[in-house]
Amino acid sequence: MPTAMGTSTQQSLRNQSPLAEWYSNSMVCLEQLALNIDYELILVNIFLGVQKQPSYLEKQPFGKVPVLDDDGFLIYESRTICSYLARKYADKGTKLIPAEGDLKAYGLFEQACSIEQAYFDADTYGVCFEHAIKQ
Repeated sequence: MPTAMGTSTQQSLRNQSPLAEWYSNSMVCLEQLALNIDYELILVNIFLGVQKQPSYLEKQPFGKVPVLDDDGFLIYESRTICSYLARKYADKGTKLIPAEGDLKAYGLFEQACSIEQAYFDADTYGVCFEHAIKQ
């Protein structure tokens, strides 16, 4: 599973797309792979503080990763990026988000997203971060 945490300052892995990410959450990468779209990945070394540099803060004012630059449209926060990409590329690959018109399916989807964010992510983040650092 690809991850950007502590790998290199800015290393391009793929060079055939208008998309560029700065991220530490592998969820964004998995989202794009599931959608089967080309993208350019730029890894940010958070241990060197690259995300706190003025040029990065112009893209993400809180100095966090990830950021998506889609032809000049900047968007940040992992879940927001995933939702944006899933909607933009809904015609490619597996449909990842139910139609908003299907209220029951969309309601269950939003419920699952809320559960993941409120309970699962909060409880596992520290363990995963510690595991990644010790590797």
